[in-house]
Amino acid sequence: MADYILFSVVALSAAALGVPFLQYVGQRGDLPGYLLIAALSAALASTVLNAATNSTSSSPFGTLLASDSLGNLFAILTLFVTLFVAVASLTLVPANKSSNSQFYYSLLSFAALGMLLISYSADLLMLFVAWELMSIPPYALAGFQKNREESNEAAVKYAVLGALSSAICPSCPSTCGRPTRTRALQLPSPRYSPRGRRRLASSPLSGSSSRYPRSTL
Repeated sequence: MADYILFSVVALSAAALGVPFLQYVGQRGDLPGYLLIAALSAALASTVLNAATNSTSSSPFGTLLASDSLGNLFAILTLFVTLFVAVASLTLVPANKSSNSQFYYSLLSFAALGMLLISYSADLLMLFVAWELMSIPPYALAGFQKNREESNEAAVKYAVLGALSSAICPSCPSTCGRPTRTRALQLPSPRYSPRGRRRLASSPLSGSSSRYPRSTL
């Protein structure tokens, strides 16, 4: 079976890393925007195929990524919104030779890649890395128009709030992973796991002892 998640990640990564090099070959204008639209369309189609085939894992990523219906929903939603933003940016972002439109579309592609990885993250460390990949490019996008005072002010405020959230965010993986000594997000419930059932059956409150009537739960 084809690995559709890997194809989406490769498409967005190639767009994010390859679009800025168009500046050195003299290709500016609307070409970076069309390349990003093509990459987003390919990633969106691959994600839809992944949802249609009910794939549950991505072999190259091991246990870092896992596919389920909720992850497919958020991946399709975020890619569709990013595609809409990229199409609208063709008329909003200047396409002349003095503009840096290729860096704008590259940052947008990095943000889309981070949102895609967040949707399929099955590991706490992967979730944190994907969260940073999603949140750092908007800092630069908020201050992309350096000549405007409002843009610079928004970028500074966003960076301060983002730095605070980035400092708090690692406390969640450390808190959740410490009791279980694992970074996996899909943790079995102790009550319904085989080991948890044995512990529950051996407790006096379960009613399995001869001194207590058997519980009907």
